Amino acid sequence: MDSITGLDVHPVAVLMAKANILLALAPELKGKRDYDVHLRVYMADTLQTAEKKGKTYLAIPEGTGRDFAIPLKSLELNRDLDTVVDSMTAFARRAVGSDALMESARKGFLGKIRNFTDEEITLWNINFALMVDLIKNRQDTVWGFILKNAFRPAYLRRTKVDVVIGNPPWLSFRDIAEPAYKDRIKELTFGYDLLGAGERNLFTQMDTSTLFFVHCKKEFLRASGKIAFVMPKTTVLPAKQHAGFQRYGASAIHDFSKVSVVGLKNQHFFNVKSCVVIDDGEWATTSIPMTIWEGVLPRKNLTLRQTRHLLTATKTTHDFLAWDGTKSPYYDRAFQGATLNPHTLWFVEPDGTVPLNTSRPMLKTSQSAYRLCKEEKWKLRVKGPVEKEFLFATALSDDILPFFIRDLTLCVLPVAARGDHYVLMSSEEILGEGFESASDWVKRAEKIFRKHSKDTKITAQGYLNYQSKLFDQDPRFRFLVLYNKSGTNISAAYLGASDHRKIGHLAVQGFVAESVTYRIQVDGEAEARYLTAILNSGVVNKAIKPYQTEGVYHGKRDIHRRPFEVCAIPQFSPSDSDHLQLVDLARSASSTIAKWGPTMEGGLAKVRETARQLIAAELSRIDSIVTRMLGNSISAKGSAERHRNAQAPMFD
Repeated sequence: MDSITGLDVHPVAVLMAKANILLALAPELKGKRDYDVHLRVYMADTLQTAEKKGKTYLAIPEGTGRDFAIPLKSLELNRDLDTVVDSMTAFARRAVGSDALMESARKGFLGKIRNFTDEEITLWNINFALMVDLIKNRQDTVWGFILKNAFRPAYLRRTKVDVVIGNPPWLSFRDIAEPAYKDRIKELTFGYDLLGAGERNLFTQMDTSTLFFVHCKKEFLRASGKIAFVMPKTTVLPAKQHAGFQRYGASAIHDFSKVSVVGLKNQHFFNVKSCVVIDDGEWATTSIPMTIWEGVLPRKNLTLRQTRHLLTATKTTHDFLAWDGTKSPYYDRAFQGATLNPHTLWFVEPDGTVPLNTSRPMLKTSQSAYRLCKEEKWKLRVKGPVEKEFLFATALSDDILPFFIRDLTLCVLPVAARGDHYVLMSSEEILGEGFESASDWVKRAEKIFRKHSKDTKITAQGYLNYQSKLFDQDPRFRFLVLYNKSGTNISAAYLGASDHRKIGHLAVQGFVAESVTYRIQVDGEAEARYLTAILNSGVVNKAIKPYQTEGVYHGKRDIHRRPFEVCAIPQFSPSDSDHLQLVDLARSASSTIAKWGPTMEGGLAKVRETARQLIAAELSRIDSIVTRMLGNSISAKGSAERHRNAQAPMFD
């Protein structure tokens, strides 16, 4: 047991680990022995290992301005510090009562460490005096426990280990509440180049498991050692926030996303798809050996021996894809829409129980927004009149078919157009402009948002304008190309300036793109048709597949700006014959879908597939032209995974 050390920040996890070790050792502990059993499992945070520069000790504050000082020399010389701390605590408790007792106890303790260096003895003597003082003041309840845990990461950092095995925390930065801990994680994330200086916008999407992997490898592992961590599978799939981690490479990957457990909600071990990432020093970023495990387990917490006959394994290889290729000039013109959430506050429909007043219609939360709301706290209905000056249109990704937008969604938004941008308005400002009904609606929305929002610092308007994604939209656009932010396949269409002036009988003030879509503003209809032709092509759809992340339940999902970073789509040129052919083909496809799209029935996937079948001839010609245009920019993009069937041993 002396060669195995465990660390966890959660006290319950520490106790469970100790209990499991005792259960495993129970047969061996029943007999006689001439030694004590020490369970070296400690409560400590592996990220908190930094030492003060210029100091010869690890400082552990006791809360009143004083520090325990664990000598770094004691760590370097691999002293049995558990025994030292226990001994110091035992003698300190016997030192209370008189000066004579104090000196006798001090002498007894220092005798236990008489073979230590003078530097160590001096610091341990200081620690002894502090412990005695805490006991005198009845402040010592857990300091022996704290000291034995606190120094452990620093101890391992200096002594190093041969093998690190772990199941690190799987948290996004947005889920961490403690500001100081956030700062520490941010410091380490950029210090390890997991994100570059220009990628701070990706920080909220970072997974702490990648940081723990790199940190533990660099801090605790010997150069010849091996590290194996259980990780979310998303960390080895194409995603910008994980590109820095993937540049470190891996020696092997074991994929458990196809292993299910009977009775679990989504049948995965950890509620999400998981894998084991291994680094034994011989790492690679391409052709990484991967074993895909598949099978159904009757329950969790089984041993390998109990499950081996239920599992099959397939050997393959996996590539970490590079993100440093040539981008399309449209990359910097593609923007995600605004976060118009919660939809139940802003997405509306006319109240059919009263006559329609087109200048100040009676509105209510739309039935679809209420039905699709997944969070119980936002599952509510709002009703009331609103002046037409605060009515807007948006499009949801489900309404974007190839070359056709089949429906627009009516919104109430507290915004006003000001030249080339929108401005947010509070309920008081709206009232001051003379719109009492819209002010009442927005005032209710503000109150509901304050009541249910986790973030007390952000307002309802601030959430709508998160990252300025509403403010930056131009109300005066001539043509706006839209495509879905996520989904297995990309679908693109465009709106002209006159295509969104009314929804039903109600006039709207403008169009605001929603966060489930990406938008590209262009000046001419020919360029809009050109872009929709390329984005709807099978060539681009196939090229982005290796770079799309995977969902928990389904396959490929995130699209974002992948088409423009994977494919070097050129700027539209009205003098280029290929570009003009794409414009004509897009016009033909759009005309066909516009004729049949409104009558198509079925789920979204079925409707989009039907649409593609209707324009199969146009898409075939579009693919030929796009292939010729993009040429080498996509041919070099190989498949992310190459499979070869074979049985594989586990973790060899």
